[in-house]
Amino acid sequence: MPVPVQPNQVGPNPVTQPQGVPFTNATVPKPVEERYIPDNEIVARPLTTPDFINMQPKNKNMKFRWGNRSVGDKESRLRINELIARGFRPAKPEDVEGWDKDPEKSKVPDSLVINGQILYGDLMLLIISRQAYDGAIKYNEQTAKMRVQKRGDNPEQETLLKKAAHGKVTFYEPPSGDTEKALRDNENAPKMK
Repeated sequence: MPVPVQPNQVGPNPVTQPQGVPFTNATVPKPVEERYIPDNEIVARPLTTPDFINMQPKNKNMKFRWGNRSVGDKESRLRINELIARGFRPAKPEDVEGWDKDPEKSKVPDSLVINGQILYGDLMLLIISRQAYDGAIKYNEQTAKMRVQKRGDNPEQETLLKKAAHGKVTFYEPPSGDTEKALRDNENAPKMK
């Protein structure tokens, strides 16, 4: 069927001109006949999916962390803003190391990339320098240890406490005889059953 040409028009009408290759039985590839594979030749193996949650940074001096981007009333971005203020920034697909030798297979899936940021549900992938992140983890570990140690277990802590008190506070220390007597009395006390 010829394509209608409007008066004063040079060439066919772009609206009515067919686009691409026509779809016919000749253009559909025929299925390849393969031999039937018996069950005893089939190897058991899972259909594994790449782990898109545990992505690794290309730069080994950086660390990733998932941050909750929508929390509370009206999906507040307060938590993400706190993390960004602490030194994190939203990670980009080019920050992620591939997990496959074929770069096309190891790209961050398009479904996780929105406006150049990597999002997984209400989580956003953030990146920070390893020095800053590991330094914060070490600081938290040290302060937690100091909180649970008994007084006198750590000479450094004892010194810090005395400096902080500046003679304004004195710490109670029972006389050594009283402590030993209390311990003996406790050992000889009747036990609860």
